[in-house]
Amino acid sequence: MATNTKPRFEGFSRDLPKFLGQLQKHNEKAWFDAHRAQYEELYLEPAKAFVNALAAALPKSLAAVQPEPRVGGSIMRINRDTRFAKDKRPYKDALHFILPLGAGHRTEHAGFYFRIAPETFGWAAGHFGFDGPRLAAYRKAVADPKAGKALRQAIEKVRKAGPYELPEPHYKRVPRGFDPEHPNADLLRHQGISLHAETRPPKALFGPEAVAFCIDRMKELLPIPAWVETHVMKG
Repeated sequence: MATNTKPRFEGFSRDLPKFLGQLQKHNEKAWFDAHRAQYEELYLEPAKAFVNALAAALPKSLAAVQPEPRVGGSIMRINRDTRFAKDKRPYKDALHFILPLGAGHRTEHAGFYFRIAPETFGWAAGHFGFDGPRLAAYRKAVADPKAGKALRQAIEKVRKAGPYELPEPHYKRVPRGFDPEHPNADLLRHQGISLHAETRPPKALFGPEAVAFCIDRMKELLPIPAWVETHVMKG
C-alpha cells in the first residue's frame, strides 16, 4: 500500500517567541550558551522541518523557489555580523528565512522572506538591494514604458491581495540621467524593490497549517520577484 512520505510540519512552538523575547533581554554569549538546548529544540530543528515541508508543498507557480533546510541556506544565521556595526549584540532576536527564486547564491535572485520575532511576524518578497550592474538594469527597466508599467501593475496587484507596503525610497532624488518627472520617479529612487507586511504572530504559525499559510503569502507576493527575475536578473 502506498504511503505519504512527504515531510510534515506541525507548526512552530508557542515557546519560540518566548525564547526570542528572552534572547532579546539577555543578548550575550553566556546566556545563549546556557540555553543552547532551547535554541536547538525551539528554533533550529523546527526551522529545518519547516523548510523541508515547504519545499515538498510548493505549487507549480513557485517551482523556481530553491529552499535549503540549513543554516546559511534558507535559514539565516542567528549570529549577527558585528565587525562594522555600532550595535555589538551578538545574536539576532528573530528567526529569519530566505527563499530565493532560483539556484545559485541568494543575492543573484529575488526571493521571499519570513521573520518570526518575539511579538511580530513579517514577510516580504523582492530584492532589497541591487549591486551596481543590476541597479543599472533595474533603473533602465523602471524607466522603460512597457517594463515600468508591468512593475506598477505588479505592485498594485500585490497591494490588493494584502496589507503590503513599499519601503521608503533609499535615495532622496531621482538618479542622474533620468527624468525627475517620470511617472515612475518614485520607483527610480529605490535601491531595490520589495513589498512587505507585518502582523502579530498569527495562529497559523503554531499549527499544521503553517506551511500552507506561508505558501499563500508567497503566492500573493509572487508578481514582485517574478518581475525582478524577468527584467533585472535576466534583462
